Parts: sequence; C-alpha cells; structure tokens
Amino acid sequence: MGFGDKDETIAKVGNLVLERKDFSTLGLNELLEATIAKSCLEVIALVAKEQGMDVWTANAYFVVTWLPPHNLDPSLSLPDCIALKDCIVFPAWKPGHWMLC
Repeated sequence: MGFGDKDETIAKVGNLVLERKDFSTLGLNELLEATIAKSCLEVIALVAKEQGMDVWTANAYFVVTWLPPHNLDPSLSLPDCIALKDCIVFPAWKPGHWMLC
C-alpha cells in the first residue's frame, strides 16, 4: 500500500512548494533534503519578520558550493543589502546533524 502520489503538494512556504517526495528521508539515517532545509530557514525568517527583525537565510543549495571541491566565493550568494540585515543564518552540516550558524 502506497503513501500517496510522490509529487503531491504537502506544504507551501513562501514561493517554495514541498512535495511528498521531499519528506521521504525524514526520520531515517539519511541526509535532510535541501528543499526542506530551505523551507525551515524561510519559516525562521518569516517568524523573525513578525518580531520586527530583518533576517536573511542562506540557501542550503548554495552553502555546499562554498566548500571543496567547488570553493566558490560566498559573497556571490549574498544579497547587496546584507550589511543592513539584523541577522544572517547559515545552515551547516556536522556529521550526524544540521546546525544553524
């Protein structure tokens, strides 16, 4: 018995659409899907905005390109107005779990 269509929309966060397949590894000893990580960070930014804070959250897809073997310049991923933000949040992977920096 299946759990539904893998392309079924489960949630929308801002302009991100989370589908059933995005949740397939949650609770397992596998990597967190980056779309879910980005959605969680977007929620943090939305909640902060309700509290009067301007928070920028890094996209997990971009953060991994800053590391070897790509070694891309992180400043290429930052918005021009980054110095005006109240807080900047980066997802970081430590073997075993994600952290916010």
